[in-house]
Amino acid sequence: MNKIFALCFGLVMFVPFQVMAVKKTLGIKFEETMDVEGKKLTLNGMGIRKKEIALGFKVNVYVGAIYLEKTSNDAKAIIGSPETKLVKMVYAHGVDKETARKTWQENFDKFCAKCEALKPQLESFKGMIEDMDPDNVQDFIFTGSKIKVNSKKKSKGEIDSAEFQKFLLSIWLENAPNPELKDGMLGTVIPD
Repeated sequence: MNKIFALCFGLVMFVPFQVMAVKKTLGIKFEETMDVEGKKLTLNGMGIRKKEIALGFKVNVYVGAIYLEKTSNDAKAIIGSPETKLVKMVYAHGVDKETARKTWQENFDKFCAKCEALKPQLESFKGMIEDMDPDNVQDFIFTGSKIKVNSKKKSKGEIDSAEFQKFLLSIWLENAPNPELKDGMLGTVIPD
């Protein structure tokens, strides 16, 4: 009888930890932790990038998640931290590379007006962007001053610029096109 009780108690204690190992929104699953560049990163939050396509009708473009060495809901602290970070974008809707590149350029022009020196990094970055179909994944790994771009599980290149890193992170964490993305990634809101 004691063995049966111990087995049942062990199963009850084990199940919640298994459930907590993955978080999900829009049916897209994110691991609670990931090993990146030799560091154990924890899911800080995930948010939904929405795009208005006609008269208030919005489409879910992707779910963005950010993994950090130390979780935080302080955008400036995350952006300024030299620690390793991972931004993972899982697409819920297809986006062609020209549209994506145009959007990055618009964000650069709008939020980085005094960043003339970063234009070469932006051009390199835009060259790494490709067509994305639903369920395709893009990873942006931030280590030291480098940004490594992976798309569809393949390396697309890297950029070495701490200032460009800050610009990219600010798009998700400070200047996000919709509050659900920013607030979700900062962990202040749990997306539907």
